[in-house]
Amino acid sequence: MRRSKAFTLIEVIVMGSIGLFIAGTVWYMVIAFGRRSQELDHRLQSFQSAQVVLTQIRNDVMRFHPMDQVSMVGDLKRRLSIPVVTDYKYDPDQPAKNHIQVQIVTYEFDASDHRLRRGGEPLRLGQFEEVAFEIVETEGPTGRDEEKPIPDVRNYLKVTLTCVPQEKIGTQDIRDKERITYGAVFPLWPVSFRQAYPLNPGLP
Repeated sequence: MRRSKAFTLIEVIVMGSIGLFIAGTVWYMVIAFGRRSQELDHRLQSFQSAQVVLTQIRNDVMRFHPMDQVSMVGDLKRRLSIPVVTDYKYDPDQPAKNHIQVQIVTYEFDASDHRLRRGGEPLRLGQFEEVAFEIVETEGPTGRDEEKPIPDVRNYLKVTLTCVPQEKIGTQDIRDKERITYGAVFPLWPVSFRQAYPLNPGLP
C-alpha cells in the first residue's frame, strides 16, 4: 500500500509539472503574440503616417518653382519652404499672355508636440519623434542638355521621418528596434520643365 501511495504522489507531481509547463508555454505564446501584434500595429501606423506626409510633400514638389530669395530649409532642418506654382500659363505663340503665380508652402516640425504642420495647420496623422529636411546638391549643369530628353537636375529634396510608438512619444523609454525611419528623395525640377515636356515619360 505504501508503494502504491508513493507512486500516486510521484504521478501527481509529474502531471502537475507537465500542466505547469503547458500553461507557461501557452502564457508565453499569448504574451509574445500580443507584443508581435503591437509591433505590427506600430509598423502599420508608422507606414501610413509616413505615406501621407511623403505624398503631400511630393504633390507640392511637383509644382516647385525655384526662387533665389527663398531659403528652402531652416538651420535645424525642421522647417521646409517650397515655392509652388498656383497658376501657370506658357504659350510660345502668345508670350504676352504668359504668366506664373507662386505661393510659399511651409512645412515645420514642432518638437514640443511632435507634430508636422503645413501652412501652420497640423497634418491629420500621428506624431513623429523627428522630421528632417535637407537639400542635396550634386555637380552638373542645371540647364537643358540637347542630347538628353530631360534637363539635368542639380538639387534634390531629402525628407527623413522617424517614427516610434505613439505612447512613447517624448519619453526616454524607447528601444532602438522601436524606431522606424522612412525617407524619400525628390528631384527639384522646375515646373516650367514639366510643362515644356508634358509627354516625356522620363518625368515623374
